[in-house]
Amino acid sequence: MREYARRIRNTDAERRACNVRLIAERRYGELMMPLARAPTASGGDTRSAPARGEPKLLSPYAQALADTSMSTQAASRFKPPADGVAGLDTCATTTSHGGLA
Repeated sequence: MREYARRIRNTDAERRACNVRLIAERRYGELMMPLARAPTASGGDTRSAPARGEPKLLSPYAQALADTSMSTQAASRFKPPADGVAGLDTCATTTSHGGLA
């Protein structure tokens, strides 16, 4: 029981995992930013279906989302910080009673 109690109080692994995820999300956002997006409605109709037998042309951004099975909503959250600071160790861990560790 002592070992399990020690593991419960050890939040370092959780914090490290959270930081790995934050770094991955920010890097994904950095890689997606320069990709060209589909033209807006004023630039052409992006909703029209391609002619029968023709492949649907995707923008580089949409193709990257499709290749990584990422939704546009999820990808919009993965933006690097505006100030350029990595901001590591920003994950807050909670204790079993809901307070911050």
